[in-house]
Amino acid sequence: MVVMVMISVMGKALIPHFSSMTQQDQQDSAWGLVQWAMILLGVGAWVLSLTGHQWLGVFFFGFSDKAQNLLVELFRILVWMIPLQAGFGVTQSLAYAQGRFFRAEISSLVGSLLALLAFLFLFPSLGVKGFAWALVLRIAVSFGGIGGVLGVFRPVHFRKVISRALLHRIGILTGGAAIYKLTYLVDRVLSSLAPVGQLSLFNVGQQVFNAGEIVLQRSIANPALVHLSRRVQEGDEESARSLYLRGFLQTLLLGVFSFVVLVVLGFPLLKIVFYKGQMDLGDVHLLWVLMMAMGGQLLSPVLLVMANRFYSKGDVWTPTWVGVLGLPLAISLRFLFFNSWGTVGIALATSLYYALIFFVYLYLDHRRNPMHQGKAPASLLNQ
Repeated sequence: MVVMVMISVMGKALIPHFSSMTQQDQQDSAWGLVQWAMILLGVGAWVLSLTGHQWLGVFFFGFSDKAQNLLVELFRILVWMIPLQAGFGVTQSLAYAQGRFFRAEISSLVGSLLALLAFLFLFPSLGVKGFAWALVLRIAVSFGGIGGVLGVFRPVHFRKVISRALLHRIGILTGGAAIYKLTYLVDRVLSSLAPVGQLSLFNVGQQVFNAGEIVLQRSIANPALVHLSRRVQEGDEESARSLYLRGFLQTLLLGVFSFVVLVVLGFPLLKIVFYKGQMDLGDVHLLWVLMMAMGGQLLSPVLLVMANRFYSKGDVWTPTWVGVLGLPLAISLRFLFFNSWGTVGIALATSLYYALIFFVYLYLDHRRNPMHQGKAPASLLNQ
């Protein structure tokens, strides 16, 4: 969960921050942030690894002694992902701000491929611990592959590294992301109460949407945030708004198209992939229904683009409070719908939450920046 929060926070806070600087200042700031992160979080990871056996059992008291011992061993490996992910997040944000998108993504790809090879090599002898080491290796290799964007090593004055404004942004985003991730815990708890097998199906459907969200964030949202931030820094509000509207309409049409494909072709495609494996036809059909019920998550790339409108101006508070204030409703709907429709109800509640955030963003953007100004939205698709 900690790593998920850091991934969520880094780009949103740092890309606009770096985009407003010269390359020299970008590298100075990035080096300082990397050193801060590696030292402070490295010490924290070391302390957690030493003390994990004393407190992990409090949260997993239902596990057997053997399972708890394995959990402690896995924790001592995976905890080192925290400082590595922080350093990688800084350098990846710097690469995006410099427009080096290919290098940012190729380093992640190489890290993932090497991690897969490491897993295949280590799993026969180490089992699940081999998988844990492969995850750590993935981040370490990705970090090393993109580290060149930092330039030549330079020591820094730590007091000058983080401005109060940046610290304020990171604090707000971290708190908001940590609270929002509670929905994942609620989903796991509720889906575990469903009939046997539905938890696995729910996780499969959710992983498909999450993977698509990551791809779209990296291919559309992050590059758009860089360009939006630059236009805002240059004072070119009209150009920034055109970029925003273009991304908004493109991602919205992509979401609608994807949902139509899911409804029309989803079941036959899922049968090709999963039928006659570990799933029978009923499981495949339930997975299809779950994914249609999760269809609101297809608004995720649209929400990323809409949130970028605020992030590009240094406003991290608005997207955070919108998500956090909607959280009680999201959790309440999950419990309410689960009692009526089981895991399908959880999926429907998730979709309603995404739809709610979408309309709140529309309302806020209309109040601050009426969309009737400037070029007609339809013309932007042809630019």
